[in-house]
Amino acid sequence: YELIPQNSTGCRLDVVNGTDANGTNVIIWTDNNLAPQRWRFELQSDGRHELIPQCAQGRRLDVAGASPSDGANVHLWEDNDGPAQRWRLIRR
Repeated sequence: YELIPQNSTGCRLDVVNGTDANGTNVIIWTDNNLAPQRWRFELQSDGRHELIPQCAQGRRLDVAGASPSDGANVHLWEDNDGPAQRWRLIRR
């Protein structure tokens, strides 16, 4: 999948430089049809999903430090099966 922000349909959720290191930031970037902008959704037993970037299979989209605060950074981190790597998809 590609994740497209509704305020800029020409952009995608993107792993900075396609890096697979822990702490790599995830940003919005112009659509370039490359692996850092492709994601796999893996359904977990609790009904939530883990988002796995095509360019970094051992990593997950992760809320830094499992912070519940506004402005918390979202980056890649190794798969740890933690709540900071679980996402609910809500239809509006």
